[in-house]
Amino acid sequence: MHIVDRNRAMKQFLSFVEYYDTDDAMIERKRAHTVRVASIADKIATAMHVSETDRDLIWLCGLLHDFGRFEQATQYGTYNDAASTNHAVVSAEVLFHGLVGDRCDIRQYIDSSEYDSSIETAIASHNAREIPSELSGLDYLLTSVLMDADKIDNINMMSYKTTDEVCEESREDVLASEFSDVAMNAFMQHRTLDNKLERETPADKVLSKLAFIFALYNQESFDVLLSYDKINMILDSPYTLDISKFNDAAQATWKKATDEIRKYISERTDR
Repeated sequence: MHIVDRNRAMKQFLSFVEYYDTDDAMIERKRAHTVRVASIADKIATAMHVSETDRDLIWLCGLLHDFGRFEQATQYGTYNDAASTNHAVVSAEVLFHGLVGDRCDIRQYIDSSEYDSSIETAIASHNAREIPSELSGLDYLLTSVLMDADKIDNINMMSYKTTDEVCEESREDVLASEFSDVAMNAFMQHRTLDNKLERETPADKVLSKLAFIFALYNQESFDVLLSYDKINMILDSPYTLDISKFNDAAQATWKKATDEIRKYISERTDR
């Protein structure tokens, strides 16, 4: 018997979203992202051959991970945590601590309270640059797969979304900027960028999303990412940008970055 009734949970999620302005493109974007992350998380779980219960919990974490985004968009009009609030913490507060009253509670999504601590840990931690070192067992499993699934969808979006939609930067501003030394230094060290300290230009936001490739914890997650066959499209035209419209210095930096990604993928694929 499944620990999670997925049909019920999905219906409850869609009902929750209806409370917000569904004509708002920001709300719709997060609704669609949430559904995709749940699906990606399930693909990773399947590839990992985890138990049926763990697979259900992983899928559920994908479905619940961004509940705070809807409050964030409504109250602040941005998805920039640095300029508003920590959306992962707000997501946990919505689900477990009554932030929006009876409109949302974890018991609407799973009857058993046995796994609440691990689910809350995964949701509250999923936007961290690195997985908390103290996590182990189920906490680590749920958190690592959720972080990977979220990053995979963000990487995939680079193949068809625009910088206006994802980075909150216009195409013109991105192409008129360059990649900063501090951002490129972090990238070449195979690190995700610190949003406050290592993203200095609009172009850096593009580089920061690409760096997510370095931060996938599970090999099965890496394999799932490659199965979408979007990497070359992303490297050639991230967010549908025409790379040739960058200045010469930015074009050279982007080539260095994409060469590093191709090398990294080749090395990790051979492991």
